[in-house]
Amino acid sequence: MRTEEEQLELIRNWWKENGKSLILGVAVAAAAVVGWKAWQHHQQTYYGNASALYQGLVQGVAAAQGGKASNEQLATYEHVSEQLKKDYADTSYARFAALLLGKVYADAGQLDKAQSQLQWVHDQESTTDIGELAELRLARVLFADKKGAEALGMLQDHGGLYAPERAELRGDILSLQGKTAEARQAYMEAQALYQEAGRQSPVLAMKLDDLAVAKGA
Repeated sequence: MRTEEEQLELIRNWWKENGKSLILGVAVAAAAVVGWKAWQHHQQTYYGNASALYQGLVQGVAAAQGGKASNEQLATYEHVSEQLKKDYADTSYARFAALLLGKVYADAGQLDKAQSQLQWVHDQESTTDIGELAELRLARVLFADKKGAEALGMLQDHGGLYAPERAELRGDILSLQGKTAEARQAYMEAQALYQEAGRQSPVLAMKLDDLAVAKGA
């Protein structure tokens, strides 16, 4: 058995060889813990601020009398949306704010501004459900702005959550253009897609009946 002095000598030698790396390892681990906690705090603050801005926008829009916003209110909404785009562009709050503002502008008849908001969302999220919703709403705004051909160009079927609504809107545009047979085909496609998704359109059957009456006339 080693004597106490021999054991102490072994410890001293081990410390000489490994002490620096041990201290460095402890320091790195401590720094990692501190960094992780700081990152978590930053993320909580970051998303918390974005959420607060978005909730404020939602409440402001909901409080608009009669659902119609004044020019001053619209300016405030746009300021909030632009702040979210600038400072929190990678969050869903920025996308939802632009979607909401697109609807507000459309309701106010400011179709160019509505298109701008919805186009931004689509550019950020072109392959997601949010992007598809933005595209559908953008096509509706274009249709309302008498840009039917441009709207149709955005409504080529590519599946997705909003495929039934896309087909129905395509039928609406074709019907207005007097292309009854093509409109009926689009409506029938929409009907099948709604059934497949377990959903329905409250007015699609009426649109098909109207086409049948028009054809009979």
